[in-house]
Amino acid sequence: MEIPDLPTDNLYKFISIFGLIICLYSITIPFLKLNSIEIEVQNNNGEANLLEQEVKSIEGDDRAIDYKIREIRNELGKYKYDTTSLIIDLEKYKKQLYKKDYRDYIEFINKYEEIVFPVTKKIKELDSLVEKQKSNKREIQKKLILVSNKNNLASLKIKQTKRLLNYSIMGLALGSILVVFGFAQWYLKIQKPLDAQLKK
Repeated sequence: MEIPDLPTDNLYKFISIFGLIICLYSITIPFLKLNSIEIEVQNNNGEANLLEQEVKSIEGDDRAIDYKIREIRNELGKYKYDTTSLIIDLEKYKKQLYKKDYRDYIEFINKYEEIVFPVTKKIKELDSLVEKQKSNKREIQKKLILVSNKNNLASLKIKQTKRLLNYSIMGLALGSILVVFGFAQWYLKIQKPLDAQLKK
């Protein structure tokens, strides 16, 4: 059984073209990867700058809340009270609860608390501001962690791309060798004998 001759002309051209493709792939892929990573890092830096602005805004809110706290303390200072009167004698109040006038007085105080004690409204406003501020700080911490994770991921991708760059250098060398080998073999084994035949 005879094995047919392989088309060496096509084989050498195939080796050369394959080497050329390896060279092109080895050059373009790492640069495309680096470009996308640079864009990702720029986006992360933009997010970090926005977060810094939010932090500054929240710090401004902190100063406003501190001012309101001082204002409320000043208003509370206007009210005179004896610290010993803060101790509640339940038996004393239990007896008074049976009196309708006292119950009406307590109901009036509860119903018109913000008018009788104007500082109550400010305390409620302060509480809502403090809650909002806590929520904002938690949100900023989450975002900072996200940005940090994205930057870590980008650093990892850069390391992977550097490894890919090393492989691409090897691919470029291999591709160049294949191109030179394929075209040299094609020229020496195919083209040169054809040229010699044509001259005869």
